[in-house]
Amino acid sequence: MFHDDNDGGAYAPITFGEPMRLSATDEQYAENVRSALSRGLPEVEPRKPHSHVMSIAAGGPSLADTYKELKGVICAVNGSLSFLLSNGVKPWAVGVMDPRPHMADVVERVDGVFYFLASTCHPRLFDKLQGANIGLWHPSGMHGIEEIVGPDRYLICGGTTMGLRWLNIGHFLGFREFHCHGLDSSFRGQQTHAYPDHTDGDEAVFSVKGYRTRKNFVQQIADWAETKAMFSRMPDADQPRIKLYGDGLLQYCEKEGVC
Repeated sequence: MFHDDNDGGAYAPITFGEPMRLSATDEQYAENVRSALSRGLPEVEPRKPHSHVMSIAAGGPSLADTYKELKGVICAVNGSLSFLLSNGVKPWAVGVMDPRPHMADVVERVDGVFYFLASTCHPRLFDKLQGANIGLWHPSGMHGIEEIVGPDRYLICGGTTMGLRWLNIGHFLGFREFHCHGLDSSFRGQQTHAYPDHTDGDEAVFSVKGYRTRKNFVQQIADWAETKAMFSRMPDADQPRIKLYGDGLLQYCEKEGVC
């Protein structure tokens, strides 16, 4: 895991309770969480603030434009791990929250990479990564997760995408400076990501300010606004500095002050 001279100490957990948009049934989520807990994996622990930079490599199309600017502690998201590796960048970690079984086909197993797996992830992914460096974490927002994991575990909030959850995991780990790449919330032509994705060519799209997008991408913009508002209520010393890279609908909305 990430270590710093200031490891340990008290931490106020970040747990605003936005609902997760369902890509599985409540019972499937619950089965995944119970399976994850049964494996006895080490769980992510809080750290005191430090000066390291976290660069989040989300999967939006603009990641292909900006990945060479990644710096500090690089954290991938789902399939962006393979994209980075194919371009000569080995991230420190990859985060996964998606509960569906196909993530076992998306996420590569790579020596020397840490896997931050949400307890909502499918058992197939845990099976594939058995013996790898895994840090288990629990996402807030899933119906009933508090009762399943119990009162003594941390819940980490942050919206419906892994890119945004990394901000909260990073804050939990003591990071206060973040560089966000690929948080586009929009398409380029039929391309939904910087790499081929099973959702490419999806017809359920519409246009906002000239950007082609879809409902879950627009939801990420709303989640981004809520995450910023949450951080703004923290004491000044705990408020993170966040820089957005790339050109997409979310970056446009941030620049224009509409999110």
